[in-house]
Amino acid sequence: MSKYTDQYGSFFGRLNEDGNVIVLHETGEAATRLDANVYPVGSQLSARNEHAAGIVLSREDAARLGLGIEDDSNLLADRITVTMVNPWSGAVVERDITDLSKDELDAYPLDADVCERLHDLIAPCTPAEFLAAYVDAVGPKNAGRVILGS
Repeated sequence: MSKYTDQYGSFFGRLNEDGNVIVLHETGEAATRLDANVYPVGSQLSARNEHAAGIVLSREDAARLGLGIEDDSNLLADRITVTMVNPWSGAVVERDITDLSKDELDAYPLDADVCERLHDLIAPCTPAEFLAAYVDAVGPKNAGRVILGS
């Protein structure tokens, strides 16, 4: 992986969930300043100015600097998402449920018959895996009513 180096050190990038690049010192600490004429995402100040919260660049700006990006092949691969229909607006909603806890799963008023069938098919599994299977079983409209409507 290539690194970008300037008077402030050597840097590499890591993709965030928005597809932008978090700039990090080779030590892994967030970069707060670069000697480069680029503008962090959402900022009107160039990276030459101090950015106490850290610097996040667009992929294009990171590429222009030659900033190496960590291998991101597994970054989003392990995430579990479900797609449902919002019962109020009718909009299609995608929700990341990877970190769903058992207590959160138990709080949803899920159909007991469907849950029993799924338990027989896929147990043992994580709460997120179970809810994803439930959404697949009942469909996005019914899942939206139960999960988003509760």
